[in-house]
Amino acid sequence: KLAGILDQMFVGRQLPAKTKFAVSGCSNSCVKPQENDIGIKGVVKTAISKTACVSCGACVKKCPAKALSLNGRDVTVDHEKCLGCGWCIKACPRKAIIASEAGCKIYIGGKIGRFPQLGQVLADMVNEKDVPGYIEVILATYQELANNGERIAQVVNRVGFDKFKETFESKIPE
Repeated sequence: KLAGILDQMFVGRQLPAKTKFAVSGCSNSCVKPQENDIGIKGVVKTAISKTACVSCGACVKKCPAKALSLNGRDVTVDHEKCLGCGWCIKACPRKAIIASEAGCKIYIGGKIGRFPQLGQVLADMVNEKDVPGYIEVILATYQELANNGERIAQVVNRVGFDKFKETFESKIPE
């Protein structure tokens, strides 16, 4: 649904260079959002009910990022490693792990070709309904900072990710 909305809003827009979008509904990145000018990926944050958890370790075994660990009777999450994929939620036989928050991670500056690079995370846990507004601001930032013919990756490389992000954040409505 989100891809359709973005398609209607942004296809055909005049920009400094071609601009590719990718929208992935889950964190498996099947459509490679990190390899596009702008990528959107669905993610969840998890919460663990200490009373419902029986310390079976099913979630720990299933986690592809090894972000979960079992310490005695406590399951802990290393949020720095967590992919937000939700596999631990599905693996838990007691439903002790829930999605406490769902949203989108937005990447910019990815590209393939002769000189490939992965995009960087510009925003995390963006509510799905807010994504089109974020894309508007990304494109406005891109148009402000780009030279004609430069893709987003080239702009990010020339001005720096921090400068792009700072300019982007200054344009987000309060």
